[in-house]
Amino acid sequence: MSERFYTLARRVIARMSRAHRAREIEQELAFHSELLARDFRATGLSHAEASDASAQRLGNRTRIAEASWDALGFGAVDTLIREFRFAWRAIRRSPGFSLTVVLTLALGIGATATIFSVIDHVLLRPLAYPDAGRLVELFEHGSEGNWRMPSLPTFQDWARSPSGLTGMAYVRGDLIKIETRDGAKTAAAGYVSLGFFKLIGTRPELGRTFAAEEELPSGTDVIVLSHSLWASMFGSDPHVIGRVVTVDSGRATIIGVMPSTFSIPDFAQLWRPLGQILDRDPALKSRDFHTDSRIIGRLLPVVSTAQAARLLSATQRRISQDYPREEGQWIGVDVDSLGENLVGGVRAALWALGAAVVLMLLIACVNLANLSAVRGALRGREMAIRVSLGASRLQVMRQVLVEMLTLCLVGGTIGVLASIGAVKWLRATAPFDLPRASEMTIDARSLLVAMAVTAFTAIVFTVLPAVRAAGLRGSANRELLGSRSDTGTSLKQSRARSLLTCVQFALAIIMVVGTGLLIHSYQRLENVKLGFDSRDVLSRTIFPPKPKYAAEQDALSLYLRIVERLRAVPGVTDAAAVNFFPLGRAGVATNIELPDRVPSSQDIATYVTATEDYLRAMRIPLKAGRWFSPDEMRSPTNTVVISETVARKYWPGADAVGKPITIFRSSQGRPGFGQPIPSTVIGVVGDVRQYGVDTDLDPAVYVPLSAEPWPWLSLVVRVHSASPVIAASLQRALGEVEPAFVVGDPREGLGFVPVANSLSTALAPRRYVIGIVGAFGSCAILLAAIGIFGVTSYTVARGTRELGLRLALGATPRTIVRAVLVRTMAPALVGCALGIAGALALVRLVEHLLFDTSPTDPLVFLTSSILLLAVGFVACYFPARRAGRVDPAIALASD
Repeated sequence: MSERFYTLARRVIARMSRAHRAREIEQELAFHSELLARDFRATGLSHAEASDASAQRLGNRTRIAEASWDALGFGAVDTLIREFRFAWRAIRRSPGFSLTVVLTLALGIGATATIFSVIDHVLLRPLAYPDAGRLVELFEHGSEGNWRMPSLPTFQDWARSPSGLTGMAYVRGDLIKIETRDGAKTAAAGYVSLGFFKLIGTRPELGRTFAAEEELPSGTDVIVLSHSLWASMFGSDPHVIGRVVTVDSGRATIIGVMPSTFSIPDFAQLWRPLGQILDRDPALKSRDFHTDSRIIGRLLPVVSTAQAARLLSATQRRISQDYPREEGQWIGVDVDSLGENLVGGVRAALWALGAAVVLMLLIACVNLANLSAVRGALRGREMAIRVSLGASRLQVMRQVLVEMLTLCLVGGTIGVLASIGAVKWLRATAPFDLPRASEMTIDARSLLVAMAVTAFTAIVFTVLPAVRAAGLRGSANRELLGSRSDTGTSLKQSRARSLLTCVQFALAIIMVVGTGLLIHSYQRLENVKLGFDSRDVLSRTIFPPKPKYAAEQDALSLYLRIVERLRAVPGVTDAAAVNFFPLGRAGVATNIELPDRVPSSQDIATYVTATEDYLRAMRIPLKAGRWFSPDEMRSPTNTVVISETVARKYWPGADAVGKPITIFRSSQGRPGFGQPIPSTVIGVVGDVRQYGVDTDLDPAVYVPLSAEPWPWLSLVVRVHSASPVIAASLQRALGEVEPAFVVGDPREGLGFVPVANSLSTALAPRRYVIGIVGAFGSCAILLAAIGIFGVTSYTVARGTRELGLRLALGATPRTIVRAVLVRTMAPALVGCALGIAGALALVRLVEHLLFDTSPTDPLVFLTSSILLLAVGFVACYFPARRAGRVDPAIALASD
């Protein structure tokens, strides 16, 4: 062991002082040479003859010195260092080629690592809960294939029956107002049943979760914060545990903070024991109460979701028989994976991004192969000279490999660094409803993928030129002396480059078509008819403090005073109130019953309760009949207004005005919830997209706000010109009516915001995906342009002698330019044709992401083809034009 250590130390020391070691070796050789010369002089030779004989006997002193140095074990290292130095000089001599390769590699590797990180953290990795694969969500399943959230009594029946679960927990969602010394905000609370946190199995980051006695109705009022609420409202204060805050006019103690990866249910910003509201929220005990509830369960280790669904469905069938009015049509139970429910809505979009990045990586690889082929052909004469001077096949291959691998290393490093920044940017700009966005990062798995992609592209990039260089020994003379017929290269090599260009354009057109379809779909979405005029409209949702406005009449009086005060603000043209503002992806439905129609679970419509100026404030057109009169607003007379869709469905081709209709009270927070309202249709209004810009025009029934004052309300204000100044005036006016209302950040839903902001928020997820795919599409176009530019430049450079000869024989520069363009654009045209065929076969994969757009839209296909071919034409035109300006005399003498 000590001998090995001594040898290694000697070698390291020698490497660190190579110049000194070289002098020592030279001195030793001089000493031995002098000894030999002395021996030769002793035999009678002259001094000069003895020196010559000594040198001849000793041999090549340079070879001896190199052998001595190699004996120390650093010969291979020196060779590699020399190769890297030479590679770096070669790279510096071709900055355009080197920069193109590095950028291509950085784009391909960076994009792949970035999107893999997103897909890996959002889709592939299990949720950050113990044994997350066994966590499930439970829903009631209807006889017509529909589903709904279960009620608390239904949950209690399921919990007492065989289920195949180790346990289940009920969560009731509600909006609460939380106040501290530093401010207040509205937050989404999850009221959880006994054992909720124990069922999930996640430990809090700070503090603890609910004790058994705290989950009872008589327990202490305590809350557990989400990580996001702890950060945004309490500044990540580690001493927040034990702090007392005001929650809906009551006092509550903070006992815990959950980690950032805990998001069950996905809307919850804090958690409270369900027992705290059981006695003061009687609607919870009704089987008609289904809104904003969740049931979470954990499967037994040997039970599948299908088995659990069969067990629970048997219980549900019995419940439907026992409670025919509330549960008659709900005959089964769906048991779905919690992870799938969380990410299912974005799975298709993210896989589309994955397909896009794979396409882009393939384009990059084809581009690199093309560039390396061109580069190898251009350096054929240089390599032939090296071979002729005695370089071995291994030495030539090694020099080419080192040069190419150096470029791959630089490009891969830049790509990884870029992906780190890109993931941070994607995480910061991700839409609020992108699940698990906070988990996205470049970690060891992402780096491993980046390394694998780098290795793959390095193989693609280096093998072709290395093999070509290795084959030069037999063809060196031909490379140095052979004529350059055609374009100066073999027909086989020319066909290979044309094939690569063809493949590159085929892949690029698929990418560009997909991007074009998404952009066209987004444009259609931006211009979709909403059913109302969103210009110069501001809105805000208010939550009256409890228990001050718990009674319906108290809430109604408050709402009417607020609307009246807002109407008096300078610059306001109309003010109104409605239970759910359109586009918010929120609303409640009511069943519809008609005298001559058998009730069905499909006979439903959105239940809208509004003030008398709502139609005018929103500019919703009145199609027939009339809107509610002031008297009907003050004293309801069981009159309703319906939307066009409802009128067409139930009275096709007839006048719906005057027809009888029965709807049901739908505010689950009010005592009269579920009670029928026999009514008469007095008017028909235009359809409105209630649940989002990308949804259908929704059937709706309208009732006066006085008929059912909602526990919360959305205020609608139309102004002459929306601006921050008038928004602030509206905030002040609201505070004058009820000082308890919080005036905060509009992005948190606490201020008056232009409806345009709501539209932008609604479109954010699509804009997010389109932005990424659009970037990939732009890169695909850029890479295609780089590829065809390189091929054209090669054609011109290698064909200089032929071009000069043609010009000397009478060809015009225009003829030369046209010939070069035809030769280089022909593969691009073929590639585009093949790419269009491939796109027609593949666009079905993104059809579900399109809105009001055909996946085979001819305009998109035509525009994409023209765009890509135009870019390719411009890229090859400039080197082609340079070919037309070749001086025949110089060209003919170039060899």
